[in-house]
Amino acid sequence: MDYIILKINQRISLLDATGNTNALDVHYRSRIEYLLNLMLGYLWNKNFNTLSEDEKIKIFGDILSPTIGTVVSVCRTLDIQKEIFSVKQVANSIDKYPNLRNSKLGHGFVFEDAKESSDEEYLKLYDSLMSDSDCFFSWDKDIVLVEKKQGNIYKGIKYCFDGDVRPWSLPLQMANLVEKGLYINRQDDFYCISPFVRIEDAGDNIYIYAKTIEKLLGRIHYNRLVNTGTVDRIWEPFSRLDVSNDGVKIKSVNGTIRNIYDNNYTTYIDVGIQSQILDFLKKNRSSVCATLWGHGGIGKTATIQNVCDILSNEEHKFFDYIVFISAKDRRYNYYKGIVEDVTTSISTYLDVIQFLNKILFNEDSSDERRILNYEGKILLVLDDFETFAKEEAKRLSDFISTLDINHHKVVVTTRSANLSLGFEIKTNELDVTQTSEFIDTLIHNESIPLSIEDRKLLKTQEIRERVHEITSGRPLFIYQLGHIIGQNGLKKALTQDIKKKTPAVEFLYGRIYDYLSAKAKDLFVVMSLLVTKDDLINVLGKAQYIINMENDEEGFSSAVEELKKLKIVKITDDENQYFEVYSREILEMMNKHFVMRDANFINNCNYRRTQVNKDKNADIEQSLLDNANASRLVKSEIETIDSYKQLLNRPTCPLKIKMQAIFNLSNYLNSDRGKRIEALDVLEKYSHFFTGIGWDKEGRNLYSQYALRWATTSWANGTEQQKQKAISILSDYYKGRTDFHKREDLEITSTLLMYRSIMVIKLWRELKDRQAFNEISPSEFRAKRSEQIKECDSLLMYIGNPLYTYVSRKKLTDFYPSTKQSLITAFFNYIDVLVRIKKLDLAKEICDYVIMTGPKNFQPQFNSKKIWLESLK
Repeated sequence: MDYIILKINQRISLLDATGNTNALDVHYRSRIEYLLNLMLGYLWNKNFNTLSEDEKIKIFGDILSPTIGTVVSVCRTLDIQKEIFSVKQVANSIDKYPNLRNSKLGHGFVFEDAKESSDEEYLKLYDSLMSDSDCFFSWDKDIVLVEKKQGNIYKGIKYCFDGDVRPWSLPLQMANLVEKGLYINRQDDFYCISPFVRIEDAGDNIYIYAKTIEKLLGRIHYNRLVNTGTVDRIWEPFSRLDVSNDGVKIKSVNGTIRNIYDNNYTTYIDVGIQSQILDFLKKNRSSVCATLWGHGGIGKTATIQNVCDILSNEEHKFFDYIVFISAKDRRYNYYKGIVEDVTTSISTYLDVIQFLNKILFNEDSSDERRILNYEGKILLVLDDFETFAKEEAKRLSDFISTLDINHHKVVVTTRSANLSLGFEIKTNELDVTQTSEFIDTLIHNESIPLSIEDRKLLKTQEIRERVHEITSGRPLFIYQLGHIIGQNGLKKALTQDIKKKTPAVEFLYGRIYDYLSAKAKDLFVVMSLLVTKDDLINVLGKAQYIINMENDEEGFSSAVEELKKLKIVKITDDENQYFEVYSREILEMMNKHFVMRDANFINNCNYRRTQVNKDKNADIEQSLLDNANASRLVKSEIETIDSYKQLLNRPTCPLKIKMQAIFNLSNYLNSDRGKRIEALDVLEKYSHFFTGIGWDKEGRNLYSQYALRWATTSWANGTEQQKQKAISILSDYYKGRTDFHKREDLEITSTLLMYRSIMVIKLWRELKDRQAFNEISPSEFRAKRSEQIKECDSLLMYIGNPLYTYVSRKKLTDFYPSTKQSLITAFFNYIDVLVRIKKLDLAKEICDYVIMTGPKNFQPQFNSKKIWLESLK
């Protein structure tokens, strides 16, 4: 018995007592169909993730628009432990109902002379389902609606099996529940039954699942019980339901596999180009690649990501793999009105190839041949293509040109109007009507509070035009305006011209100059003398000379940092020798403000500029590095190696340039020539430059970069000896004064923890196998196992515990993306070590920490770990 059955039974008793027997039939049926949906929800949430991929794909397809017979079939598949269908009488009754229902409703005619027998059959089926006191249906169970989390407490409503309705709360530590989820509560156990059963309005409205309308949104159609009615509601977990998720890629229910990435939107609002992209991907047979071109903030990234979601959730698979790769290095936070840095490792052609090989073939490889020869269908998205360096963009363009249209499609997004790879799709700012429609949809989707008066005003032409004026029809700024309206009301929000007041708009529209300090203003305008619209790069030191700040290093550095922070320029090399203006539009602003300066300033700057001219050739060491890098494409292997050695043997060469040369040479041997051993030899040979340097800020940073590159290259090579070498490299660094406040130290420590954990578990399993095959005596086994336990204890005491103790003081989302990834991967492997030494509580604590503070896409793996840990107790 439960609250809903009680409510239905009360209605049946009332109808029976008042003689309204004509209405009883539908309530008898609704009672049984409620029980079937209750069973479906219980089994779905309990067992869906344990099914095979093929089973998941099939039953999810079946459940999108199910018949009663389909519901029964799906429940049979989901009842893996046969906890319901093993009860013969119950199973027979469940199987009998679809035929009974069809015979009464779906085939022929049932008149009043057969109604009494029909009701009796429904009653018999119900009594049969409830007959076994140990069966799921007859449990006395409460129903709990989890409304929200508040601090460390879940809060909601409990619908008791005796009919009582009361407030409910539960500490988070007691269960892992989903907000807005509906649960069966029996003793201390909670079983989710959403989205197949739904309760609203404090229990007055009860619904059961009918079908899924939009999988991408998780929009579900419900039938009301007890009273007539239907509703559509969104159950967001359905929109995220996938067949498999390994933390790197997911397989959707139609069989499409795509990598995991953060969406650039919460709920997508179309900006008018989505259908063009889908038509290109599905119908265009003349071009492999499409270029999605447009200014910043107009929805390019959101649109292509939504296209990827659509393709992943359609009924039939169109692409085997969808790979979204972003080169984005900044984003605009429209909630705060600030520009934020985005740290990404995807910045080169090799990065892209390695990423593709990892997703497609689970290989750490820079060889593009398997990609080119892939027989399935791949969609590759390269977001913010203009962020790639010119040489890397050229290599990527050449690679795209070699792809087979029968197996590959590529979409690149860019702000650059000069870039056009294949089919061009242009997107523009929205017009007045489109802007009005966009903000109306935004207000609805994000539940932005709006008074009745403000709603009326938003419909007037004058206000619509004002909204368009202050946002320029850019979705990014419409989002910002929407949230300003929510905070301040429409009238006050419309007094703010977004184009002129926020740092991001200043970056896009040229108001940056007004927000700079005096020295930064001088540097800003002088840079225009050194670059052109076709070449936005030059030497930073020349700008310092022109504004006569060579003796004011601190003031100049401060000005440079100011321009970097506002994303006016970026520094393109480790030595801070070169700057690059972000766009031609910014250069135009620089020129505009330069000619407005006083005559003395202009004359002095022009004179000093003629002394250094616009030649951007760097010093000899940088030139040698550029030459060595260029030789990789046109010279023999011996000549290329000699070019790098020439640079590395120069005593005056700065350590940073030496390190880049070593990395480039090693990468050339490894990736271009396929000589992994020789690549490792280069890192070994020149390691003395860095492993012996001091622990000052610069030295520490160089040492950490070198150690991490050396170790990861050794580990990736795959041999047992080289993996041990990688551990040794990182251990040597760790033995120094490791400072967890340094990002590079955290990444090295987490990588070391991961490597050692993997090796410990590998050796542990090998020893177990040797014992199983009698390859080792019991005494030898005990001795070696004892050594392994000591190794685990050492890992716990000297690396694992110190690292976790420091990290757990913060949220994982507070760390840099690369650091966060390293920590999560390390903890995932470290948990296996803790299990071997019976530190189950600590292992569970780490799981909870990652689940509570880490990205959502890692929750399934650590939830699985938790389930495993619970099974060990």
